Amino acid sequence: MYGGRIDSIIELGFGDGSILSEVAKHVRVRALYGCDINYEALNKASEKGIITVKADLNTDKLSFPDNYFDAVIMEEVIEHLVNPDNALEEAYRILKPDGIFILTTPNLAWWVNRFILLLGSSLIGAK
Repeated sequence: MYGGRIDSIIELGFGDGSILSEVAKHVRVRALYGCDINYEALNKASEKGIITVKADLNTDKLSFPDNYFDAVIMEEVIEHLVNPDNALEEAYRILKPDGIFILTTPNLAWWVNRFILLLGSSLIGAK
C-alpha cells in the first residue's frame, strides 16, 4: 500500500471525469486534473471541479512540469492510441519519482471477447 501523501492526481484520457471523481471520494487529494481530447467531456468534468487540459495523447507534450503529479491514471485508454509511446513517455515525465502509475487495458482473452472474435466481429467488450 502506498504510504505517501497524494497532493495531485491526473487521469489521462479521462472522459467526463466520472472515475476520477470516484477516486477522490476514497483518497484525500488537494487537486484533481484530467486530460482528454474531447471538449464536451472536458466541460462536464470542469463542472465536477476537475482541472481540465485538452491534449492529444498521441502527439502532444502535456503542459505540466516534470515530476509534478503524485499519481497518474490511464484507464482503458492505451488501446485506443495510435502512438501509445508518447502517452507513456509523458505519463512518466510528469509523475514524481516515487509516484503511482495506474494503467488498465481490456482483457482480450476474456471469454466474451473470444466468442465475439469467433463470430467475426471487431466489436470487443471491455472486461
